[in-house]
Amino acid sequence: MPDAIEDIRLDVRASVETATFTTEVNRRDSLQYVTTEFHIIPANSPYRVRLDELPDKESGVSITDYTEVMSLPAQSGEFYVDWVMGYVYFHSADAGQVVNPQYFGRGSLIDATDINKITGELTSARQVTHRLRPSAQDTPNRSIRIDGGSFLIGHTEITFLGNNNVRLGPAGEFEVSTMSAGQYNKILFTVDASARLNKYEGTPGTTPDAVQAPALPGSEMPVCIVTVQDDGTAAAGTINNVAASDVKDARVFLQVPRIEHRYMTIYHEGVPADGEIFFDGFAFVEDVTIDKITIHARSAPRGSDLQIDLMKNGSAQGRVATLTQDNLSATTSIQTVNYGPADVLGLKVLAADYQAEAEGLSIILHYFHI
Repeated sequence: MPDAIEDIRLDVRASVETATFTTEVNRRDSLQYVTTEFHIIPANSPYRVRLDELPDKESGVSITDYTEVMSLPAQSGEFYVDWVMGYVYFHSADAGQVVNPQYFGRGSLIDATDINKITGELTSARQVTHRLRPSAQDTPNRSIRIDGGSFLIGHTEITFLGNNNVRLGPAGEFEVSTMSAGQYNKILFTVDASARLNKYEGTPGTTPDAVQAPALPGSEMPVCIVTVQDDGTAAAGTINNVAASDVKDARVFLQVPRIEHRYMTIYHEGVPADGEIFFDGFAFVEDVTIDKITIHARSAPRGSDLQIDLMKNGSAQGRVATLTQDNLSATTSIQTVNYGPADVLGLKVLAADYQAEAEGLSIILHYFHI
């Protein structure tokens, strides 16, 4: 037993050293109504199930054919909720029954299992993301950095030692070809089977979007694509300094991160009016991106569509969500808008319905952490 306790202490210390945990609950900005969660009551004591999320005590937990009690159940058909840990206890007579708790979730609990998984993921991510990692210089100039690392081509392991000064400027070993003054180009860097760093240039254009990017050669590991612009000199290597935003990571062995959406609900009671700003002054505590807007209405718009626009720092953004006439709900995918802690979010009625019958609006913003 002492050895086991010491192992736990070491695991916890390692977790604390590699990650920061600020709360025991992964909280949301708004409660999420959980209705599709099912559990089988265990056959053995303590006859409890753990909810997927920590339930909101004020809203309560409801289970069809069961009654909540304030202490451990004394008979069949009763349940008791541990509001701190998210456990729901049942009577032994109900063992094996399937239950469907419904509640408003505050967020997922974090326990020792979660910490162990997070620690493992952090260790793996640290190892993977340092392989061939491209970046701009700490003080931007006409070069980039590429960390060393190993990867496989077929069954052969290739080890690239890295290069902390990949020079794209005049007389550099990866000098960018001459472009017209102010033009842009995209430069692809790869590592081949001989562990050699290679450069491929696209076709210059007047804007970054107008550049024809270079094609990826076969049997080479893509590392990054660097967007460069001539500084007006129109000579070989005469490009502006390379900033972090100019370096696009192209390593194919990295997984694309899954976007975990969060949701913020804003209510508008009564009848909306054209040009009405009904919500303003809210600031997120972190950098987020909004990419969808859902509109629900208690009564549908008549005669014309209802339109809601996002505002940022007092200005309409032209990110319009539409609820078409005679409909009660619609979701609109919008061009993304980023908000930081210093930005203020608002909502504006761009166009109310002609007959002014839409009312009781619920606006749901779909967003994710950047």
